[in-house]
Amino acid sequence: GRSHAWAYWRSGTSIRTETYRFTRWPRKGRDDLIELYDHTNDPNEPRNIASSSPAAVAAFQALLN
Repeated sequence: GRSHAWAYWRSGTSIRTETYRFTRWPRKGRDDLIELYDHTNDPNEPRNIASSSPAAVAAFQALLN
């Protein structure tokens, strides 16, 4: 079966898995804004865990590149 779903909104690209939602927002002249939410522990997405989850961010980034 399918392991993830893709979504596009404005300039952002999101990947949703059973556990995570990852979104990359490109920004001209600056680093991309990265959002990562853990839907198992944080279903309403108030806490962006991207800075504390570099391995997960790297795995999602690899899917986008």
